Amino acid sequence: MPGRSLCDTYQDRYRARNDIRAHKGIEPASVKTYVGFVRAERERAAGAYVLRPVSGTLRLELQYLLQHEVDMGRQVNPRRFNDFVALVSGQSSRSLLSRSAQEWPLVADGARRYAALGALLAYAHERLCELRDGAADPWAPDRWRMARLPLGAECAHDKTRSLNFGAIRRGWLRELLKRWARYRLQSGTMAPQGVSHALWSFKELERFCDLSDVELADAEQLSRPLLEGFLDRLGNPAFRAGHRFAAERRRCEVLG
Repeated sequence: MPGRSLCDTYQDRYRARNDIRAHKGIEPASVKTYVGFVRAERERAAGAYVLRPVSGTLRLELQYLLQHEVDMGRQVNPRRFNDFVALVSGQSSRSLLSRSAQEWPLVADGARRYAALGALLAYAHERLCELRDGAADPWAPDRWRMARLPLGAECAHDKTRSLNFGAIRRGWLRELLKRWARYRLQSGTMAPQGVSHALWSFKELERFCDLSDVELADAEQLSRPLLEGFLDRLGNPAFRAGHRFAAERRRCEVLG
């Protein structure tokens, strides 16, 4: 501890470390500095997130990143995060937003030890930009990135990367589908891939309405004859005649 003598083992390590520094022409470290080094090493070994090297805005940004991942049901590997802290603390930047998302990976590539951190730097920059621009709610945009949704590990096996509601041109239908999809995903009653298939069905339904001169201005126009005509057009042999409407109705139940 600071102000006390080091034990024999740490004395030997302290001398060896200063011998290396002297060989490189670097001023020897003080006992206090070395004790700080030992404490940091112990924290890292215990799996702690060490934010001591950063302060001010940069520290708040890194704390937000950790909290964001907890909210998403994920966790950043402590050793990787501490390497991340060591890299950004060695830069002159006071904020991750002072550089672009393209510049930070180049910074990581320039420091060979931290070359693998480029993706994490770009990810952190993107999350902070969303916070700055008021898009911190992952459900608000018309394009949902699955990695940002608070769905937990139960959807980790799903290969769907994003859900694009922007492909649905009618605003009322798009917002209705977003509410339905959010409920389905959060309740665990449908996987992201299933929602993606449903979006494809509604996109094709809009195209069918355009070809049939159906305005589809509101849910009242989603009649059974319209949906049955749409399913006939799909010509999917997987649906038997008595079940085709029922299968599609399960996807459209939000509009009932």
